[in-house]
Amino acid sequence: MNAIRVLMISAAAAALGALALTTTATAGQAAVGCKAEAGVQLAATASYRYALHVGMPEKMYTPAQVRKMHPKQGEVMLRGSMSMGGMSMGGSMRHLEVQICSKTTNAVITNANPAIVVVDTTAKGMPMNVPIAVMQGIGKGVADLHYGNNVTMPAGHRFTVTIDLKGQRASFRVTSPKTM
Repeated sequence: MNAIRVLMISAAAAALGALALTTTATAGQAAVGCKAEAGVQLAATASYRYALHVGMPEKMYTPAQVRKMHPKQGEVMLRGSMSMGGMSMGGSMRHLEVQICSKTTNAVITNANPAIVVVDTTAKGMPMNVPIAVMQGIGKGVADLHYGNNVTMPAGHRFTVTIDLKGQRASFRVTSPKTM
């Protein structure tokens, strides 16, 4: 009986030790993302997880503007630029963003070059290539790194959004929000 108890205690201690090692090992790894949150649609391909969100337009800043102005909200553009349509914060502008993560580790992919195409299925529109800006929410860090831009998406219209990264394609059907 005592031998069994000693074995059980040893097994529990080994499991706790393994858990501590796992926690320590993951502490230095890349930020994880692609979380299921309100308003986010998820899709997966062989290698990637995609998390798509379409919301109201975001104010976008360069890193130099963030350092100078100290804004509390908006997006900092790490690469790329704001689309010219994004200059107008009119009623048909929306912020389209997709976060891309490794399917196996859920680590945020920070060096991707995705293609994002939007088609307005309500107006039977032509495919629109989204100019890619690499950005993250101000103060949110790498865990929020995503790709996209402010784009013209009239309120209430239905869209197909296709993301392609290295030949791995995911498609989403979204309705542009009326207000947020």
